[in-house]
Amino acid sequence: MPADLDLSPLLLGVGLLVFGLYLNRNAIRERRLTRRLRRITRRADRLFAREDAVAATRLRQDTSRLRRRTADAVLPALAEALLWHADEHDTAGRMRAALAYAEEAAATADRYAERDPGGAVRPNLSLGRVLAVLNDDRAAVPRLRQAYAYARLDTDRAPAADLQRVLVAANLSLVLRRVGAVDEAVQVARWAVTVDRGLDHRDLPAYTGAGTAYAHLALALALTDAGQDGRAAAEEARQVWQTLTEGGAFTEDETDGPAYARYALAYALRPSDPAAAAAHARAAEIAFARLHARVPARYARRLAEAQELVRSLSALAGTPPRSPW
Repeated sequence: MPADLDLSPLLLGVGLLVFGLYLNRNAIRERRLTRRLRRITRRADRLFAREDAVAATRLRQDTSRLRRRTADAVLPALAEALLWHADEHDTAGRMRAALAYAEEAAATADRYAERDPGGAVRPNLSLGRVLAVLNDDRAAVPRLRQAYAYARLDTDRAPAADLQRVLVAANLSLVLRRVGAVDEAVQVARWAVTVDRGLDHRDLPAYTGAGTAYAHLALALALTDAGQDGRAAAEEARQVWQTLTEGGAFTEDETDGPAYARYALAYALRPSDPAAAAAHARAAEIAFARLHARVPARYARRLAEAQELVRSLSALAGTPPRSPW
């Protein structure tokens, strides 16, 4: 090495680099976690799209690694990974397994909710929905209330955040009416519809219309239970789902939305037109029976509700329900 070579600039540069890495260690860690989260998402997408066994294995491995980390910055990535597992089991009808993952995801999200309430919404929504499917409305209500509170605390006013608010409020309203909190169910559903009307759906993917349909569906059921007229809201939900399915955004076999909208319309029509209500209830029953045949655990409750509505309306009319078409 030449004797007159001055190493001080090099040493200074190395020192500044090390110091910079130290100062930015959290940002670097977050970028690394963001990359990991993107990788988890890609693997989950492959898992759902092609039932990729390799993607499923690696997703489980990623989740196990994230569980062993203790840094707070890891928590959002862990909650997202757990949600993918919960959704996978939910879709397949393995509701107890879905519940276990959803509980862990919600508990994880609650740990970072103070700094990121918007990021804690979906884990609590997922847990509330699974509990409702399992017929545990009493347990579902506090989780959905928590998701609703987080959604209202979230300062993000992007369309995606508002879409999430609509879905959370609709789900909360649906469960509130089932536990007898009808006035609150109406209030929450009206808020969902108001938020949805503030969105310009022309600039959003077609499938986001599902939020519109669920908000109106929830309002229709709550209004009817409150002794008010839910027919317009129910018809709005039915028309939205008809548009979505005819446009190819959904098929009727991949969502319970069209069947549930028929159920809501039957429920809202029951006080004024039992014959028409019976026809729509029968259509809902047929659709739920088809879904139930594919995933029994996921649709058992919906099918039972539709069957009960058909029975009550048939008894009221005194005749078998006519075809809705």
